[in-house]
Amino acid sequence: MSEPFSAIAQITIERPALIACLEDTPSRATDWTDWRQIGGDWHDFSWDTDLPDYLAQVDKRLAGSYRHVIRHLIEPDILPGTERCTYDAPHRRFTFATLMIAENLEELLMFFAAARGLAKYMEAGATGFAIVQDYLWSQPAATLAVLQIEHGRSAFLDAQTDAAIYQQCAAAATAVFDDIKAAAGAPGRVIDELDALR
Repeated sequence: MSEPFSAIAQITIERPALIACLEDTPSRATDWTDWRQIGGDWHDFSWDTDLPDYLAQVDKRLAGSYRHVIRHLIEPDILPGTERCTYDAPHRRFTFATLMIAENLEELLMFFAAARGLAKYMEAGATGFAIVQDYLWSQPAATLAVLQIEHGRSAFLDAQTDAAIYQQCAAAATAVFDDIKAAAGAPGRVIDELDALR
C-alpha cells in the first residue's frame, strides 16, 4: 500500500475574483515547462521521455471548472476529515488542502497545475504557495516541492537558493496540516467551504 503525501495551496485573493476563478476552466498543465523542478525519483518514469504523456493525461483531467478539480483533489478517499477548503475573509486568504493525496506524479502534477492556475486571478502584490509534503509518514515532515505563487506567475523554489522563503512556506504548510490532523473526525471542526463559495 502506498503512503499518501499531503498537499496544500494557499493564496491571497479577493473574494469576487476567487468566485470567478472557481467557475472558470482550469489552465492546462502544458502551459508550463518547469515541471521537472518537482524532482523526486518516480518508478518507471523518465522526465525526458514520459513527462509529455503525463501532462497530456493531466490536461484531460483538468476539465470542467477549478471548483470541480479542487473537489477531486481534496475529496477524502479513505478517511473522512482529511480535507480543508476555506476562505478567511479578513485576510483574503484562500486555502485548499488534503492530508492524503495519492503518491503518484500524475496526481501531483494535477495539484500543482490547479494551484498555479490561480495566479492569474490574484491582484498585484498578492502572494501564495503550494506545497507537497511527506507529512503523515515522516518526522519531521519532509517537503517534496514548494511552489511560490504571485500575481500572474508561479515558480518552484530551490531548497538551498531560496532557503528562507522555502522554509517559511514549509512551516506554514505543516502548521495547517497539524490543525487538519487535530480536527479530523471531530464534528464541527472539519472545514470544507468549497460548495459555499459562490
